[in-house]
Formats: sequence, C-alpha cells, structure tokens
Amino acid sequence: MGKRLENWLSKAITENTRGLWSRRWRKFANWVVTTKSPLTGRPYLECGADQVDEVVRSDFESMPFHIFQDKYRNILDVYVASLKSVKSNTLLSYVSTVRSFFGSEAAEIKLQKGRLPSPELAESEHRFTQDEFRRMWAVGGWEDKARLSTAISLGWSIGDFLLLERRRIEDALENVDEDGYAHFETKRKKTHARTFAILNPCAIEDLKHYLATDGASKGRGIWTTTTDVGINAWFKSLFKQAGLRNNGTVRFHLIRKYVFDTVTATCGMEEAKLLVGKTVPASELTYLHGLSDRLLERYKRHAYPLLALNGVRAGQEKSLKSLEEKLDSQSKIIGEVTLRNELLTDRLARIESELRERKVADPALNALFSDPEIQQILLKKLKELKT
Repeated sequence: MGKRLENWLSKAITENTRGLWSRRWRKFANWVVTTKSPLTGRPYLECGADQVDEVVRSDFESMPFHIFQDKYRNILDVYVASLKSVKSNTLLSYVSTVRSFFGSEAAEIKLQKGRLPSPELAESEHRFTQDEFRRMWAVGGWEDKARLSTAISLGWSIGDFLLLERRRIEDALENVDEDGYAHFETKRKKTHARTFAILNPCAIEDLKHYLATDGASKGRGIWTTTTDVGINAWFKSLFKQAGLRNNGTVRFHLIRKYVFDTVTATCGMEEAKLLVGKTVPASELTYLHGLSDRLLERYKRHAYPLLALNGVRAGQEKSLKSLEEKLDSQSKIIGEVTLRNELLTDRLARIESELRERKVADPALNALFSDPEIQQILLKKLKELKT
C-alpha cells in the first residue's frame, strides 16, 4: 500500500467504509496493471498493483493537466466498459470509489455524459409497517429497544447512526422539553448536510433505561456494535426473533426509508430532508430556524403517532395529566358556583319570608303588596336575583 492510498483510506468515516474502499481500489489496481491497451499492446500502467496510487500521483505532478485528464479519463472509460456485466448500482459504486481517490489525491476525473448508467431502484426490499417495528421492539432488550426507537426517531444513515456519541445523547436527555422531546442540530459526516435531530418520547425513555444498564457502552460511542456489518446482522436477528416473515431484503437502511416517507407525508418534503440529513435547498436554509420550528411542531403532532413503538408515551401522558388537572379545576369551580347558588337561594327565601311577615303586620304594606303592578315588579326582581 502506497502512502497516497493510505492517506485516502484514512479519510473513511468507519472501518467498514475503509474496508469497502480498499477492496474496490484493489479491484481497479489489479485491472489497470493487467489489462492491455489496444493502442500500445501493453498494460495501461506498468507497475505493481500496490504502486498504482503512487504512479497516479506522480503523473499528476509531472504531466500537463489536460494530458493527465485525457489519460485517466480514457482508462476509466475502459474500466467502466469492463464492468458492463455487473448491476448498475454495483458498477457505480466501484467507479465512484476510484474517482473519489483521484479527487482526493490528484484531480477529479470527469467522465463523458452518459458514460455511466443511471442508478437502479432497489428491488425486492421488505416494506416495513409500524406494527412490525413494534413487534421487533417488544422482543428486544434495553439496547435493542434503544437502538430501534432511536433509529426510527432520527431516520439517520447507518454511518451517522453508528457515530452517535454518548455525550451528545446525555446532553439531549438533560434538555427534554415539556412534551417529552429533545432536539439538536448537527451535520452529516459524509455530506456535511445540516440535520435537525429529534429524539421522541419513546427513544428518550428507552435511552434512559439502556444507559442505566451495566451493558451500556462506556466508550465515546453509545452503541456496543460499531460496524455496518454488525448493525445489519443485529437488525436481521431482531426481525427473526419477532417471528416476522420478509417479502424482500431486510436491512437497517430500510428504517431510514420508512422514516423519510412517513415524515414527508405528515410534515413536508423539506422538513423530512432536514430531519434525516438530506441536502436542503439553499433557499430553504436561509429560513432554517423557521423550517426547524415547523418540523418540530409537525413531527410532534402528525409524525410521532406513526413512529412510536410502545403506545402512549411521556408526551401523551403529560397531555392526559394536564387534561385531568383542568377537569379537576373545573370541578372545583362548579362546586363553588353550586354553593354560591345555594346561599343565594337561602337568602331569597329569607327575604320572601320577611316580606310576608311585614305584609301581615302592616296594613299599609298589605294594601301596597295587594297592588298587581307592585307584585309584578317584585316578582321580576326576585327572578333577577335567582339568575
């Protein structure tokens, strides 16, 4: 391995990504030193496979830029043609890795438009439902529950999910709002896209339980599994433990798809992009604060019911408690009004009794109260007092 290759691989976010880049580069390196050019009858690069990275850098430093571009564009065009038997997405991954090396350690190689095939939509992937996620959550231990509810709360890529730091989670758990949610802003490691992360009440409760267990990670990261392969194996295992039957491929990335689709449908496209870390248009980023507020409000009201894994949680329980407090307050007010009405009724009864006694004892009053007009006025006043 040359120094240029080693330098490039050091930029991989995870060990799993580093391994993928290394394998894809070796495939290209072996090809380029064994495949002969039809123009010269010799290999495109006459060196050992482990020296290809240094040769590329040497050519970049010694050749005029347009000559360098022409040489390696031609090599990559032929390499693309050699991969025509593999699936489009596989071909794209092989070529993008090699181009990534060039962009990092020499110069970006731009291929002709139409040279690369269009990405294909993934076929035969399992389509998850909320009930299936709930069944998976139910059979897991505290780390299983925390992983699943957090993944569904955030909708992050597997790489960003594995890099989630314990410190970040602990800070979030100390800043839960009155509805039982926590949120923070961050950037994706791979694309640097801005992300407005939301931890919902289900994830927060599961994380608290998990962090209190002896088996919780004590390192910088929060999870005990730290590789793409490991997290996918865990996800498939939990799927089987729940007794579910697949209708296609089962993999962790499908959580991200489920969350993005759910939040898009309930909150809006740009809001969903901001949540899961997809690139948001610059015009929307200008109003990022407003977009974040709108996302949080809609997430709480519309998205969370479709993302909760364990029924009524803290936010809903708080709402019920608030409703009970209001009903209790209203009951007290009704009681006070009822008591006041009873006291007024007693007072009116006493007034009526006094008036009757005075009417009998005083002939002048007796004559006065016998007047129909006076009686009507008194009855009207009594009705007003009762109401």
